[in-house]
Amino acid sequence: MDIRQPIHSDHAKTLDSAALRSNFLVDSIFVRGEITLTYSHIDRIIVGGATPLDGELGFTADLAQRFAVGVRVVRLVDRTRRIGAEPRTLVTVVRYPALGAPSAADRPDAPAARAAGPFPLVVFAHGYQLGPDTYARLLRAWARAGYVVAAPAFPRTHASAKHAAENVRDKAGSATVEDADS
Repeated sequence: MDIRQPIHSDHAKTLDSAALRSNFLVDSIFVRGEITLTYSHIDRIIVGGATPLDGELGFTADLAQRFAVGVRVVRLVDRTRRIGAEPRTLVTVVRYPALGAPSAADRPDAPAARAAGPFPLVVFAHGYQLGPDTYARLLRAWARAGYVVAAPAFPRTHASAKHAAENVRDKAGSATVEDADS
């Protein structure tokens, strides 16, 4: 895996075209017969490609399994930190593999498909001025494929991130975890 280290924005301003390409361009994503991955500390993303030599790239039966998607919203309250007069609250949408037939819709508070687990956890951080609802389709696809996906709505990076999470909570029900620091 190619790993790209972050650079300071002032340093980036001094780079010529070749140095900018060296630090930021991800080329050779699709190389015949290889799986390529590039991790960028700058954007905290992994970019990758897989190109089979002959025929289609198939999935094993366990990877092809699809699940219904359960959803719960958890409110994490940190009373030791404040945003204005209120304690810092991190509303987190959690999607997970659930019992039942796969569908295009989330199933609020559905029973988890525990017997098929354990499942890997993905903690997804939304982009600046966005919220988890923007990525609902992607997060649902990961849960349908067998991942537990926790997507917090960061209260200080978007004025309506709380509003977006409230909309999801209204549809999905909610749980509250008080005093998240304990």
